[in-house]
Amino acid sequence: MYIVVVYITVFQMKAKLTKPAVYISAFYLVTGFLYIYFSDSIANNLFSDKDILTRIQTFKGFGFVLITGLIITFLINREINKKIRLNIQLKETLEKTREINEALAVAKEKAEENNRLKTAFLNNMSHEIRTPMNGILGFSNLLAQDELPRELKEKYSTIIRSGGEQLMRIIDDILDISKLEAGQMAFSNESFQLNPVIDLIGSLAENQAELKKKEIQIRVIKGLHDGSDYITLDKQRLIQILANLAGNAVKFSEAGYVEIGYSVKNNLLEFYVKDTGIGIPETMHEIIFERFRQVEDTCKKAYGGTGLGLAIVKGLAGLMGGTVSLDSKPGAGSVFYVRLPYVPVISSTAQEEINAVQGGIINKSILIAEDDIASFNLLCSYLSESPVKILYAPNGQEAVNIVMSGQPVDLVLMDIRMPAMNGFEATAAIKKINPSLPVIAQTAYAMPDDKKAALQAGCSDYISKPIMKNVFLNQISKYL
Repeated sequence: MYIVVVYITVFQMKAKLTKPAVYISAFYLVTGFLYIYFSDSIANNLFSDKDILTRIQTFKGFGFVLITGLIITFLINREINKKIRLNIQLKETLEKTREINEALAVAKEKAEENNRLKTAFLNNMSHEIRTPMNGILGFSNLLAQDELPRELKEKYSTIIRSGGEQLMRIIDDILDISKLEAGQMAFSNESFQLNPVIDLIGSLAENQAELKKKEIQIRVIKGLHDGSDYITLDKQRLIQILANLAGNAVKFSEAGYVEIGYSVKNNLLEFYVKDTGIGIPETMHEIIFERFRQVEDTCKKAYGGTGLGLAIVKGLAGLMGGTVSLDSKPGAGSVFYVRLPYVPVISSTAQEEINAVQGGIINKSILIAEDDIASFNLLCSYLSESPVKILYAPNGQEAVNIVMSGQPVDLVLMDIRMPAMNGFEATAAIKKINPSLPVIAQTAYAMPDDKKAALQAGCSDYISKPIMKNVFLNQISKYL
């Protein structure tokens, strides 16, 4: 046994001198040698009887074997436990490595998918922008021809206007999705009557179906009676949501009907838009609300669009405290649901004031500060049916000079970015001359901070370009 231990020790020392087992074995060999040598000398000095010495040697051998076995067992168990721990650590490391690799694979796949969707979106956006631009630029050149028949002028003007509206919708979608992602979307609740809004969405859907020459019946279902349908909500955002859903319903339906309606359920307004269109596979019910998703749809080339509409709808509804869901199957149409908080207005006084017809614009003097002559002419055309006097200032400094000169001015329409003096500076100067003179900012800056900056500069109100006639006239009538 002693020789075996010696052999193991020498072998381990050759293999690796730093192992603790080498030092334990070496210690065991030294102490074993000393034990054997001194125990024999002591026994021989104490006892002379051979039988006693034989029994002592026997017991001493048994003790040596026992101790040797225990030490070897200890060392073997220690090595086994060490290997078990190493195997466990290795298994845990391999498991973590596998999880990391799986996460990396998912991240890589998602990144590749996002890149693919972005590329497809940019390609599609280029197509969506260039198509109306082609009509706008082409027919603008044709419109400039001399002796062009009136009917062709009207036709070309309609095409140019339609292309401009299409471009504006694309720009609005891009701005809205950017503001939603940046958390800068502004909301403004107001009291209004809901049923006329539903009628408006139905009319928009009918016009879209007529333009696309589709035999689609438009149905409108109202959940509240007229007079009891006053609510508090962001009206413009609600119109944006429903118009988007109704537009999609008409776009993806070739026949049948589109139904737009709402009901009140458990303190919620449940709006819905139902169609008999192509439908959506169940696997797409969640991801269809992600931006760019429509661009990968096989029907994309046939129906067009930016692929941002439903993402905007979901984002707006979420920020308004609501939810969006759908029920759809391929070939069986779709139903989109939008649930928003129901805040009824008990008294209709506020709505009556909002809907009341303002006084006519008669014998008023309006100063228009605008460096873009096309924008100036547009505002003049909006005012052409009213007996008003129009004063023109090509920059902010000239607008201040006109007010300072003492000429009667009832309202100032102030552009913001102008040479010589910008609109903010001009407004501040005008307010020092005549604090009660209303100044309305009319500008292409359309972000929430721009409106805030205009009001802080002293402007009475704010209109963002492009300016629609009805919005413009309603706005200025408040101050005349």
